[in-house]
Amino acid sequence: MMTSPEEFYKVRLQGKNEQQVLSVIEGIRQRMEWLKMQIEDPRRAYGEGEENLGKRRQLVMEREYLALAKRALADCGGKYVPSKAELKAAAFDRRLQHICRAEFSSECLFRDRFLRVITVDPVTGEIAYKELIGMAYCEISIEDGCPRSREELIGRLQALHLGEWRRAYFPEQYGMSVLDGEQWELRFAFANSKRSVIFEGSNVYPFNFDEVRQLFGQRY
Repeated sequence: MMTSPEEFYKVRLQGKNEQQVLSVIEGIRQRMEWLKMQIEDPRRAYGEGEENLGKRRQLVMEREYLALAKRALADCGGKYVPSKAELKAAAFDRRLQHICRAEFSSECLFRDRFLRVITVDPVTGEIAYKELIGMAYCEISIEDGCPRSREELIGRLQALHLGEWRRAYFPEQYGMSVLDGEQWELRFAFANSKRSVIFEGSNVYPFNFDEVRQLFGQRY
């Protein structure tokens, strides 16, 4: 059973000194990394069963614990020092302020290719959706559950913690070989840079990949 944030604060943080809070923070960071590795490991059948669902919920809860621990550290006069991974994630979140295009594609042997693009007007901030239908990109209406404004798009993307993702997810990284299955790619372009950011994979997925499908309106 997961501990509520209120109970976690009362038991683990309330009345603790700086060194004690720092120890709690380090423990939270380690648990978060362990949970992500467990969820992403294809040998554990990503996205299937209550066990992985519970780990994804626990990861969300650990983020809440970390936020509480940061406040507790500040309350006792300490200064939080972000890890290299956290600095990398924060840098990516800042880049999202300049997003002008987001593209998600997915294809597998027994399903039509899915390719949807979200564009952001750099002047007005208006967003538009296009989908590859046949050989042509066709503009489509915004579906329920998909971002409807630049601000909502950025907020939804930042909530995905994309800066914590690896750039590539392939079974060979786990000593596996899969011939069929799903290949996917998530690509971003920015108004202030010529360099795109690309995440890609085959039959291996980041810890919160289902939320990407939802954001782009993929029915899976």
